[in-house]
Amino acid sequence: MKRLCIAFCGVALAVGLVPAVGWGASPPVFVPGGWNSNPWDPNSNMMTNNFDGTYSVTIGGQTPGARYEFKLVEDTDFDGGDWGPDPNRPGPGNSWAYADGSGNVSITYDRNQVFDGWLTEEYRIGGPAANMDPGAWTFVGDFQSELGGSDWDNGYAGSSMSFIGGGIYEWTGSLPAGSYNGKAVRTGSWDAIGKDNRSVNADNFPFSVGGASDTVTFRVDSLRGVAQVTVESIPEPASLGLLGFVALAAAFAARRGR
Repeated sequence: MKRLCIAFCGVALAVGLVPAVGWGASPPVFVPGGWNSNPWDPNSNMMTNNFDGTYSVTIGGQTPGARYEFKLVEDTDFDGGDWGPDPNRPGPGNSWAYADGSGNVSITYDRNQVFDGWLTEEYRIGGPAANMDPGAWTFVGDFQSELGGSDWDNGYAGSSMSFIGGGIYEWTGSLPAGSYNGKAVRTGSWDAIGKDNRSVNADNFPFSVGGASDTVTFRVDSLRGVAQVTVESIPEPASLGLLGFVALAAAFAARRGR
């Protein structure tokens, strides 16, 4: 069985971690957003620097259960957060989260580059389940018509994802040979986790399927804000027979050579 990691995992590597450049000099990070106070102020809600490439913050005073959009602003020039030269994450869209029952939103940020088979490999935005896991996820993309639904249907039951523990959800199935694109969305919305980050309408994962005997597995880790897609290729029966014949021939040749 050949296991291909299509999620830009590269070749099989031991889980690795490359520290963010200059942990001790890591820039301050702020979290502007549509909060109930100081909305979209780029110099608000400074995160705690854990000096290991990670940051964390809890923003209180929000409406319990309400959805919020936000960005992370890295104060790379150390003069306060601003929307000008300072980079912000995620790039093209806003990130999203929910306030818990006490009106708190807790956010984690990992600037390290991590090679663990999940994307994005760096600048990961996550947090606890009460803020980051809406509880219902759908694998959406241009493959759903092959399952009997409509492509890009964010509420299609045929590609709904199953909870497997630890904030991780999974969809497994088969598709005809071809090239496809997809991502995880909160069911019924475009709040997504894609190959670039947790954001509204995040980037798609491209993947290829060799044939209907392949098994496609898509997973999303809602707590770390990452996802992955893999394809398992199972040899056709004729190929298995050929492999068996080759193995028998090799065994026979070995016995004759004794």
